[in-house]
Order: sequence, then C-alpha cells, then structure tokens
Amino acid sequence: MKAVVFSLQGLVRMVCGLLAAFFLFYGVRGIYLDDLFVPTRRGNGIHFHGLPAWMAAGALFCFAASLISYLVGSLENPPNRPGDRSFNKWMKYLGTGLFFGAFLVVIFSTHKK
Repeated sequence: MKAVVFSLQGLVRMVCGLLAAFFLFYGVRGIYLDDLFVPTRRGNGIHFHGLPAWMAAGALFCFAASLISYLVGSLENPPNRPGDRSFNKWMKYLGTGLFFGAFLVVIFSTHKK
C-alpha cells in the first residue's frame, strides 16, 4: 500500500498565506483604530470598539494561526501529524468562540450610543 502524500498546490498556498496576512493586518488595524468593522450581508455591518474589538481581533489572529499552521504543515515531512490537526481544530474553536463572544458583548452591553 502506497503512502498518501499531502501536498498543497502553489495557488492554494498563496491564497492561504495572503488570507492569513490579511487577517493579521485587519486585526491589528482594528485594534489600532479601535474600530473593527465586520460587514454583513444585509445592513451596514457591525463596528466593534473596546473589548469586543479585542475579542474579534483575537478571533482573526486564531484563524490566521490556523492557516499558517496548515501552510507549515504542508511543507513538513512527515505530513499530517496528529498534533497539527489538533492545533488547527482548537484554534478554529477558540476563534469562533471569541468572535461570537464579541457579538454577545456588543448585544448585552449596557451603554448606548
């Protein structure tokens, strides 16, 4: 039986790298300006300020770390180590939790603008 070799094509690597760089840049920019904007399908989108902005930026950092780990894992030998998949899974869970937590903080915040 032949071993399956895990290899990403060049275009997929480039897209993953650019997406990770965009997530990192957008998160840092949102924290720096204290205004992280999340567009929505309908409406004007959501602006995060303060703690929710930090939480949403943390979610973007988790998603970027997951993409970078996926990229690095595709270049290593032997590929597909169980630790890499576990790291990706937990980064996605943590990022999703932070992102929805930021929405909850905005929804249940006591201050009105």
